[in-house]
Amino acid sequence: MTPVRAGCTRPAQDDPAPVSARDDGGTMEFRIRLATAAPDMAVIDDALRAVDPAAIVDRDPADGALRATVWVGVEELVAVLTQAGYPPGEVQQLASVCCGDCSG
Repeated sequence: MTPVRAGCTRPAQDDPAPVSARDDGGTMEFRIRLATAAPDMAVIDDALRAVDPAAIVDRDPADGALRATVWVGVEELVAVLTQAGYPPGEVQQLASVCCGDCSG
């Protein structure tokens, strides 16, 4: 996992400091902690689907973090959530679990 703090633009490195994830234009999986406690999931879902109709987002019942799979880079994800009224406090880009079978 690569922790990412919103607004940080330093390139990814091997150190554990918060860094910006690479934007390779592929489907990304993210774990997102918002600055607000009770987000309107319909608003967030609509915002993400506006940029990727196949986006999937839900909340982890254990800690309330958002889990999102969406075809955008971290910078665009932060911008979309911020514009929707839910600026992220922290974003972690997760390792891809794509098997490549669907040619995606």
